[in-house]
Amino acid sequence: MIDFDEELKHYKPKTEVADAEDTIHNRDLTDMVDVLKEINRANVKTPIHGGKNK
Repeated sequence: MIDFDEELKHYKPKTEVADAEDTIHNRDLTDMVDVLKEINRANVKTPIHGGKNK
């Protein structure tokens, strides 16, 4: 049977994963909320439902 506590003592994280994680967290990524906010701003300025612009 596997002794998980013993295995965890020998665990060493891969440097590539840590480097990738740092890169991902340090990037300024546009998420879906940002995209939806921009679409909403565009729709307020120019309605797509056929109404008149104010």
